[in-house]
Amino acid sequence: MKLVAAAQRVAVAGSFLAVLILSVPSDSAVPSGYRGFPYLDSIQEIPGKIRLFRFDQGMAGKTQTEAALDANTNGVTWHDYNSHNNWYCHARDATGVGLQNMGAGGDHMEAGSPGGNLTANTDCYLAETNQGDWTKYTVKVAQPGIYSINFFEAAAETQIPYVSVAFLNGADSVSTGTDTMHVTSYYHSWWYMVDYRRIALDSGVQVLRFDIVGNGPMNVDYLDFSYIGPVSVADRGIFASQNGGLSLKSITPQADRSLQLNFTAADATPATVQCFDARGSLLFSETINGVAMGYNHIPLKGKVPGKGMLFVRMTQGNKTAQGKVFMFGR
Repeated sequence: MKLVAAAQRVAVAGSFLAVLILSVPSDSAVPSGYRGFPYLDSIQEIPGKIRLFRFDQGMAGKTQTEAALDANTNGVTWHDYNSHNNWYCHARDATGVGLQNMGAGGDHMEAGSPGGNLTANTDCYLAETNQGDWTKYTVKVAQPGIYSINFFEAAAETQIPYVSVAFLNGADSVSTGTDTMHVTSYYHSWWYMVDYRRIALDSGVQVLRFDIVGNGPMNVDYLDFSYIGPVSVADRGIFASQNGGLSLKSITPQADRSLQLNFTAADATPATVQCFDARGSLLFSETINGVAMGYNHIPLKGKVPGKGMLFVRMTQGNKTAQGKVFMFGR
């Protein structure tokens, strides 16, 4: 089983989708050329809690001081909109990433939170995150399968943050896509967000990227990964949409890395099919002539990557349908 992840935004059929796609090779190696390594040489493990304070170090070399390992890594293992840490946790001031000690701001559990425990948190947390911030983590996934992602977060009542989680490997990736977080009544009122998204992962050492895609500020302590079960064909992620009688029913990968479309059409005019990768790059575009009213079963000529998530957009006149499919590789 192979999959893919990297946080990008993709415009498909008029909607603005933030998605990540990344392929995890058989040895689950980190991306080629990645210059980061685990904070204090301690790899965090999945299933379990990934403490976001413990983002990767790098660049300066492991013989340097901890501050030197953190310095000048902006754009490599982290990116932060503010170059100075304004909060009380000074363990990683060389990065400038905002960090706060749990409890220093009157932290408490939000009424009605389905879980979470402030007293169990001994590390600092990411504080005052904002749009465009991201951090990377070298992690080890115990076994392949579907994982549920739970968040421990606090967001202001006037903000609705958008975040995404990706697992990176070179040009490919797997990700949650982008979604909103739970909004709490105060910046230090914490909520345990259950089953935020589910994601299919391969086993082994990989690089996780956590993105604040939109809005902020918000505080985030950890991501809690729970194993759900093995990946099945149902997890390919195919979905269908329809518009005025044009309906994309399914997208089926073929052995030669082409795609087969099943769709219904409202009339017999030509249809245009475009296929995009997770970064929004157009892989191919085809015009289908001889479309029949009603059901159609048509192979496409364009070739696609052997792994990763693909987006397909079909247009017929002023009608549009879209879909997505995972390519699982060999």
